[in-house]
Amino acid sequence: MNTVLDIFQTKITNSGDTITILYYDQNELLGKCVYERCEMMGKTKKFKRIVHLLTSTNMEEVIEELYTRGKISGPGDLQKMNYEIKVHSRELLENYLGD
Repeated sequence: MNTVLDIFQTKITNSGDTITILYYDQNELLGKCVYERCEMMGKTKKFKRIVHLLTSTNMEEVIEELYTRGKISGPGDLQKMNYEIKVHSRELLENYLGD
């Protein structure tokens, strides 16, 4: 999926059960999305499933940079950007995990 977030460089770090997706512009860290690995037990079928939950984001500077570059126009685009951030970071996570 092509998105306005593709203009940023990304890096993925893994520390224990935490995977962090970092967003850079010209080697300057602008934002991050943090996922935590969780094991969940099925209720009807007793099997464990590993899931990754988005637990925090800090993307204010990314959104500000997009606004400065004219990629978003203002408050009306914030809900759309919230969705795009979740989808974009999730796709990067899935590619990293090989899913």
